[in-house]
Amino acid sequence: MTIARPWTSQNLSDIKCRTEVITSSADFGTDKDKWINVERLRWARIFSIPMKEQTPAGFPPMTLTIMRALCALTILHPGPEGQKPLIKCLDALYHACWVEHQKTQEKEVLAQVLTSVLGAKETAKSNYLSPSPSPSPSPSPSPSPPSRS
Repeated sequence: MTIARPWTSQNLSDIKCRTEVITSSADFGTDKDKWINVERLRWARIFSIPMKEQTPAGFPPMTLTIMRALCALTILHPGPEGQKPLIKCLDALYHACWVEHQKTQEKEVLAQVLTSVLGAKETAKSNYLSPSPSPSPSPSPSPSPPSRS
């Protein structure tokens, strides 16, 4: 990803000035969520990173599904050559979450996003994103024979 606006002394002084104002605020501890949102949007603007003003509904989501899928991807594509598909998937997941506000933590949405990058065949290689098979009932143990005394 390229940075559209290069760093200048004006940008750096603006960052320093705003940081000093925010960190010297008496309400820093009680308004942390507001402060984080202001910083998130400001940094996104400075680096020209696309992002909606609002946070995604239900933020922060449980990301275990995403982490497992990305770990599976690194196992399927190990080494330096595996970095390219991983980066493409991370870019697509970022865009789906922060720009389109999709629920990427849901298996169906995650599979759709990864399929758009990797294709259906590669996404299907990850058994993790396949629907979970329903557990088969375990056979009940046979009664033990009566003991002879």
